[in-house]
Amino acid sequence: MKTLSNFLLGLFTLSAGSMLHAQICTTPKDTVYGLTSAAGISGQIVAININNGGTRLIGSPATSSVSANGLGYSQVNGRFYFFNQTGAGTTEFVSYNPLTNTKIIYGGGPPSLPTGQKVRSGTVNKTGTGYYTIYPGATTAQGYPINGPAFYYFNIGSSSWTLITQTFKDVSGNVVAPIQSLNSGDMAFDGNNNLWMLSSNTSQFALYRIKAPLPTSSVASVIVDTIIPVTSNPVSGVSFTGIAFNSLGKLYLTTGSGAGPGTNTLYVLTTPGSPLTTITTIPNSYGDDLTSCSFPAAVLAVQGWSDFIARLQDEHIKLAWTVDEDDDVSGYHIEFSTNGSYWQTIGYVARNGSAGLKTYGFMHDDYNHTGGNYYRVVQEYANDRKSYSNVRYIAGEKNNLFHIGPNPAKDVIFLYNNDNTRKQLAQIFDKSGRLVYSAVVDPTLQSINISHLSKGSYIIKLLSAGGDNKQDGYHFIKW
Repeated sequence: MKTLSNFLLGLFTLSAGSMLHAQICTTPKDTVYGLTSAAGISGQIVAININNGGTRLIGSPATSSVSANGLGYSQVNGRFYFFNQTGAGTTEFVSYNPLTNTKIIYGGGPPSLPTGQKVRSGTVNKTGTGYYTIYPGATTAQGYPINGPAFYYFNIGSSSWTLITQTFKDVSGNVVAPIQSLNSGDMAFDGNNNLWMLSSNTSQFALYRIKAPLPTSSVASVIVDTIIPVTSNPVSGVSFTGIAFNSLGKLYLTTGSGAGPGTNTLYVLTTPGSPLTTITTIPNSYGDDLTSCSFPAAVLAVQGWSDFIARLQDEHIKLAWTVDEDDDVSGYHIEFSTNGSYWQTIGYVARNGSAGLKTYGFMHDDYNHTGGNYYRVVQEYANDRKSYSNVRYIAGEKNNLFHIGPNPAKDVIFLYNNDNTRKQLAQIFDKSGRLVYSAVVDPTLQSINISHLSKGSYIIKLLSAGGDNKQDGYHFIKW
């Protein structure tokens, strides 16, 4: 009798444990998954209910874990992939099967990744063939070819790492500096195998997309679309650390661990132009990284956009966009900004004809001739739903080499310099004309940390190697 009781107890325990680990991917509309990184609880995988913040443990595969991060899920083999240890000791990259409660250790992670450096983001592609990650702090002093974010690919089949590139550019060929300067964040793949990347620091964030197919071998650079330009965080002093899509294509974001205001907060974003909506606070460290089992084809209501271009032409800025319309589309509002943060509507184009693939155009005459011009198009629906295009930037003809943003700025100001082949000197003057700060601007990292400056009005000038002014000074506000 005792033997039978022990057998039944063991069977119940085994079944309960199997059920615990098997309870994944059953509710993709309502669930994302977090990875803890805080000391003492690092390496736990947890399920998070995106409706109310409820949580449950999926597994604790990472004994002796330190600053775990970069969680991704393969829908092909059912394994989670992540960095079990970063920031202290030898970096360790692992996978974990929650059904069998088994872990595989692949070694120290990407070659050239310095010991003691934290990895902030990573994810698995839709096809389950590979894992992508970014080490934002890569420099030549660490053995990398250039100063710039190191974008890596891990081939799951061969267990091998490849350095893809260190250069991210927009469609105009400008280096996208925030991907390195905003060194926190996360990434996620959609159902079309496009990679979405959130870059963040304690004051700002930006959202980018790399269209499929992503490279699996080394390339000189990759092109990224700006979905959300550099924008202020909801709570200053707290970074975004996790993103994940649910099966409906909504993007869920979390802030990092800690005890202060704004930490451990779960947000949802439904379209690029809509505000972030707070859902709830989750347990400490549960949102230090996110992933999901979902790879939705329609995400953030931008799935219908095939192309959007902006071009300076004959004293006008010409906009053109191609979109796959459905029957509910009513028309398009064209929005304009001089700094990528504050938008105004400058025109409207009504829908033309029946549903299907359409191309529309708009000419902007009253643009900013001496500074920056940002554009996006808002697709309007009869039911008040909105869909946003990517953001496009055009410099005025009198400023076609150099512009700055965001403006106002708090911690970092980015220098978008098309003539970016050599180092230059940036000088910042206060409103009295006194030089208050200068810094060398590297062509691969065109940004300046201004967090130490007092709030107020400043002028920034960019000088060539010979000491000549590259352009007239540009005014910005430090807040």
